[in-house]
Amino acid sequence: MPTLGHQGNGGRNTYIGPGFANVNTQFAKGFEFDRFGLEFRADVFNIFNRVNLTQPDSDMSSGTFGFSTGQNLPRSEQFGLHLSF
Repeated sequence: MPTLGHQGNGGRNTYIGPGFANVNTQFAKGFEFDRFGLEFRADVFNIFNRVNLTQPDSDMSSGTFGFSTGQNLPRSEQFGLHLSF
């Protein structure tokens, strides 16, 4: 048993963080008017809004050792219009 703040004989990659799952999608619809074109786009990132935690704290002298103290970005959307003539 190692003393507090010292590393023991644990192997490489002993502490494994949480998994990462992210699904992104894009929707687009185009319209044609005589000589003009209009395209509507919607991009959705992390569509299922899954919580993706950051890697756990690896500082053995920290009180939060082994805990994930943050998360990656939640769901977000982006919309756009494209006019061509």
